[in-house]
Formats: sequence, structure tokens, C-alpha cells
Amino acid sequence: MRRVSQSGLCMAVLAFCAYAFAPFTAKADTQTIRSADSAIWGSFGTSLFNYKESITPIPDSEHGWLPSFAAGMSNMTNNNLYVALEGTSSFGDASYKGAYYYAPTVPLQGTTTETISTIDGKIGRGFAIGSRVMLVPYAELGFRYWDRNLGSGQIEKYQNFVFLGGTMLQFSPTDRLILSAYGAAGTTFAAQMKTAGDTYTLGNAGAYKLGGKIGYNIAPRVELFTSLDLDHFHYVQSGVVAGAYEPSSFSSDTAWRVGLSYHLR
Repeated sequence: MRRVSQSGLCMAVLAFCAYAFAPFTAKADTQTIRSADSAIWGSFGTSLFNYKESITPIPDSEHGWLPSFAAGMSNMTNNNLYVALEGTSSFGDASYKGAYYYAPTVPLQGTTTETISTIDGKIGRGFAIGSRVMLVPYAELGFRYWDRNLGSGQIEKYQNFVFLGGTMLQFSPTDRLILSAYGAAGTTFAAQMKTAGDTYTLGNAGAYKLGGKIGYNIAPRVELFTSLDLDHFHYVQSGVVAGAYEPSSFSSDTAWRVGLSYHLR
């Protein structure tokens, strides 16, 4: 019985490999891209988080690698209308360097606990360029929430919306491989930071995103992919609240993830 079971298992593995890596019969064209853009997906990886204030003599800064997860869904219709919704979450400890509030020239180092969550929606339209390339201009509206725990009961909660205009370029050299590159720029708005007792209003500032993705269809509706994304933006100095203010700063998240996507068509 053991020999039969092992033989059956080997045959099943070989059959799956033959199915997964055999050439598809369909020719590579923009329909491959439409299929990849009509999917639900999830991914995990790591994000390099960087935050730095712009004041002297010792500006606060934080950086560190955080576990990161993402999930989303998208759809591209036959007339190339494109919509997408994506959520991400990164959390963990980051290295802190700064100074005491009451002694701004005295260095302070420590660890902060970070929780960063975003949700973004996109709408655009694709334009086929030849038989294997798709150009997708889009508008993006997003929301970002950052919980920054400095220890000793010091918790700061940042949030902001962002509006961007961007373009995605996709290329399908084969019926299995989809290469994507995208970039967007715009502005933050409704940015604020809350402590236990006060709210600091932060001004609107520039923001941009860059990224790329490599996807490979391991089965007719299953895609294995990896992505690299950069999210960069600024916060503008707040007004004085209860004798204190939030200084101007910049933040960036660079996330590398791998995941699986299930094509809906």
C-alpha cells in the first residue's frame, strides 16, 4: 500500500507540473492583460518604513522593516474600463532617533511600535497599443492611517487622504507573462495628527507613488506575482495647539511582496 500511495503522489505532482508549465494554446494579446486586470488577489512581504521631521537641532526620525500584507480586487471590461480597490497593512517595531521635547538638544534613541494601514481606489480606461501592450491612465483616491506608539503612553495617530493622477503600462510578451509599471502624483488633503487630548491640522502637500509588478500564470486562472511599490509624501507643519506644534516631515514606504491572483475571466 505504501508503494502504491507514493507512486500515486508522484504521478499527481508530475501531472500538476506538466499542466502548470505547459504552453497555453491561446496567443498572447491584450486579452491576457484584461484577464490579469480582472481578479482578486492577496500578497505578503516586507515594507521599509522611513519618517523624518524637518526641524533642528535634532529632528525626529524613524525607520525599520515591517511585515506587510495587501489584498485587492480589480476589473477591466471588454471596452477597457478599469476599476480597482486595494488595502494594505504594515506593522511592527521601528528604530527611533530624536530628542526629548523638553530638552531638544539631548539625543534620544529608542523603539516605536508602528501600525500603518491604507485603502485606495482607482478608476481609469485602458488603451491598447498593438496586440500586447495596454496603457491605462487612471485617477486614484486613497486614505492612510498611521498609529505611532512612542512608549510611556505617548501615542500619535496620523491620517490623511490623497488624490493622484497616474498611468499604468502593461506588456504581455507571452500568454503567461504580464509585466506592469505604474506611477502617480498628486496631493494629500485633510491631513491631521491626534494625541490623547489634542488634534493638529497638517497642510496639504505633494505625494507620489511608483511601482512595478511581474506576474506569471501558473494555471489558466491562477497568477503568481511579485511587486515592488514606493509611496512617498509630506506633512506640512501644523499651527500651535496647547503650546506645541507638529513639525513638517516626509514619509516613505517601500514594499516588496509576493502573492497569488485568481482571474475572474
